Amino acid sequence: MFGREKHIMVPDASVEALFDARRNAPKPDYATLSVEMARTTFAAAQAATVLEKPEMAEIIEVEDSWNGEPLRLRVYRPSLNAELQAALIYFHGGGWVLGSLESHDHICRTLAATADVVVIAVDYPLAPESRYPCAVLYGLNAINWVFANVDALGLDRQRIAVGGDSAGGNLAAVMALHARNGDLPRLAAQVLLYPVLDLTMSGASYDDPHPDLSITGAAMDWYIGHYLPDRRLAENWQASPYFVESVVGLCPSFILTAGCDVVAWDGMAYADRLGEAGVPVVEKRYPGQIHAFLALPHLLPEADHAFCDVANYLKAQLSIGAVENVAAETL
Repeated sequence: MFGREKHIMVPDASVEALFDARRNAPKPDYATLSVEMARTTFAAAQAATVLEKPEMAEIIEVEDSWNGEPLRLRVYRPSLNAELQAALIYFHGGGWVLGSLESHDHICRTLAATADVVVIAVDYPLAPESRYPCAVLYGLNAINWVFANVDALGLDRQRIAVGGDSAGGNLAAVMALHARNGDLPRLAAQVLLYPVLDLTMSGASYDDPHPDLSITGAAMDWYIGHYLPDRRLAENWQASPYFVESVVGLCPSFILTAGCDVVAWDGMAYADRLGEAGVPVVEKRYPGQIHAFLALPHLLPEADHAFCDVANYLKAQLSIGAVENVAAETL
């Protein structure tokens, strides 16, 4: 466990260059903005970022329902294949308040292309209009819908993983715990990218942040305050997966953290917990990177390396041989 050990943030050269550029430009402080202004600012930043997006063989917009509740998903298929394909059900980041299918289109396309898996992006409802546990319930419905439609989607139900970044990593971790508990079909793996797993904000990485971070403790407090209807819910495992009583029996896990990130401790400590419980876990740390660096591949070269790390893990974990071995071990 990392506990209260001091967490030192040392940006690498590319992050320092980004910080230098931002010092000469206005930087939004989300902790001071209204939700409407924060969303407008976030959308404008996304629109101003032009990235080369990998081509997909097929993109399907899904509007359906489960248990009488509406669902919206987007299916990214990197290649048309007569064989059943592996899939990653993906929850976008944005602090449960920001973000959309559009904001994470590049990330979903890149993961689909580099890992050669079908990516199914979940358009869950945002806070504060839909506070906790609305996004959790939506996620449960979305995953049940995917498994109920594997034949129509051309998916191998034994090779379906869940993943997400930041707040989306939080939701993905909650889904994996529900699957472990038997509330969802078995998942082949979980992929958590700089996840937010402790909504009490008690991790050591909050203690001495780098002064140029855009995702600050105050910003995280703003996000969490809009997500939770009551701060006393922060230690509920469906809000903060780190506080679940046991992680024994969880699916194989990949956890990526950025060292210059106030939530770095969340992922590192959770990876420790999983390892101690005997859960197969791969932890990748990028000590010089910032939160959400995968969204900035044009500025931060380490993003490409991180995408490769995630893709290599998914290729290995979702291979037919890997899932057959897991199935044999659970008999």
